Amino acid sequence: MSNKKRHHYVPIFYLIEFTDSDEKVFVYRKDDARLVLHQKPDNTGFRKYYYAQPVENGGRDYNALEDQFCIIETKWGDFISKARRGEVGPKELDTLVQFIALQHVRVPATRDAIELNLADQVKATTLKLEKFGKLPRPPKGFENILSEIEITISPHKSIEAMAPIALEFGQILARLGLGILYNGSGIPFITSDNPVIWFNPEQGESEIIPYSESSGGDIILFFRCPLT
Repeated sequence: MSNKKRHHYVPIFYLIEFTDSDEKVFVYRKDDARLVLHQKPDNTGFRKYYYAQPVENGGRDYNALEDQFCIIETKWGDFISKARRGEVGPKELDTLVQFIALQHVRVPATRDAIELNLADQVKATTLKLEKFGKLPRPPKGFENILSEIEITISPHKSIEAMAPIALEFGQILARLGLGILYNGSGIPFITSDNPVIWFNPEQGESEIIPYSESSGGDIILFFRCPLT
């Protein structure tokens, strides 16, 4: 079997639903919102070999995760058809929850956050060891080297974190009690691929821990639809 090269973190079949008459989507980059890309879904939302994993023989497996994702993705077409007919039951909502949880953990925003968090942990531990004299003294002229170095985390570590984060995120979705909202107003509904921020508003900013969930308490979901 040939290796899959383009690993889409936003599935093509999902993007197709947002294409225009040219069968393209408009893409706005976060680092430069003025730059507007008009391109095919196949050229959108992917990175080369993004889900590749090391294997025992020293090589890399490029297809295993992509194949697992396909198990969930192949249910999406049937879900959309039933949703449009108003035939959504518990089975269909379970498909929706699986898709949402998968999209939450597979995207660069989540994976980058995991790797940055692990890098901070490594750096904090290293500085603590230095403070207590557990490390050799740095060479002359490089006394502050440990404060200035950049820590790189293996991308495989953020892949390993996908499953536990998905389980925790699934608990939040279960508490929300998802439903399908039908827009019968005739007013276009604008959304994005990352529309929800979740946190405890009673906590101070320094107390908020990303990608975590506390038991108990109510959950309120806010969404905004433009009136014009």
